[in-house]
Amino acid sequence: MTHYKRIIKTLLTVFFSLFGSSQICHAWYDSNAPGTAPDWSYRVPINIPAGAPINSTVKFDVDFGSLITILGVGGSFDINSPRVVRPSEALVSTQEYTDRIFNNVLDPAANDRGQIKFILQEAGPTTYYLYFDTTVNGIKPINPRPTINGDFEHSIGSTPTNWTVSSVNAGGNQNNEVYDTAFGSTFSSALTCNDQALTNVDTSPNNAGSLATTTGRKWHLNGYRNNCEDGLGRENISLSKTFTVPATNAGNMTFNFQLQAFDSWDGASNYDYFKLRVNNVLVNHTSLGINNTGLPLRIATGGIGRRDAYSAALVDAGWKSATLNLTPYAGSTITIMFTTDFFTDA
Repeated sequence: MTHYKRIIKTLLTVFFSLFGSSQICHAWYDSNAPGTAPDWSYRVPINIPAGAPINSTVKFDVDFGSLITILGVGGSFDINSPRVVRPSEALVSTQEYTDRIFNNVLDPAANDRGQIKFILQEAGPTTYYLYFDTTVNGIKPINPRPTINGDFEHSIGSTPTNWTVSSVNAGGNQNNEVYDTAFGSTFSSALTCNDQALTNVDTSPNNAGSLATTTGRKWHLNGYRNNCEDGLGRENISLSKTFTVPATNAGNMTFNFQLQAFDSWDGASNYDYFKLRVNNVLVNHTSLGINNTGLPLRIATGGIGRRDAYSAALVDAGWKSATLNLTPYAGSTITIMFTTDFFTDA
């Protein structure tokens, strides 16, 4: 091919070892004819280790600014340019570049570094490639492949992209959307649903002093907060996603959640609680490894709720981390559903 391109041979600190490969005969990815825009100029080999199974998630950090400096080339990093390519030179089916997460913490926007994630389509050992470019070689179109969006960073506005929202017995005033919160936002318990002042009480995992892992700036609100409960009987506000679990080394699904409520939960069906289903079957919530120091939560087989009695002020149980063992679902396609269950009252 006639257009200019370079292979970077350097050592990066990443989740799966990402380094210069001897497989330099690998053909060059091109989305159309050689020499016809868009063309990619640079790539980095991603060496997938033995034992990495199909459908597993590969995650690593990349400092594109440093790579461009090493190359000594002109132009600024093109934020649209990252592409993960399979050994067949086809784009990986599900992939994403997240500009606001680096080293698993909230990162400033547009500083030429971020996090790559993709779903593995060939078992290891194998070599994938990460392609990227600078703006002087032409602005690239947005990656056409769907994202994982496990951290909601790739949501369009308040829509949780590649997730499904649903409700039962809700009248339409429920909250079931994505929010974007600045680092260090604090929680206020003074407001109620009648105040219609959601922006004054927003918090997220990037909140200063959070017990949960700091994973970025976005989060999903599931329930009622800037509007009061509006249904008949028990309202169920749900968020769900379908994915395929690796057949071997199934791994875990880890998620962060923050339960805020006026009401307590009796461990059965009274008042408000949070629950996780897999294929419409409740998981054993006592097996999720949740740190409940101080016992702010009641964690039972069928769900999680506030332990203490009703409070006239909204009570924040703090960010918690939970881990679901995926081994029982190895090799199958599953649907996970997070639901907040409400007992309609005043």
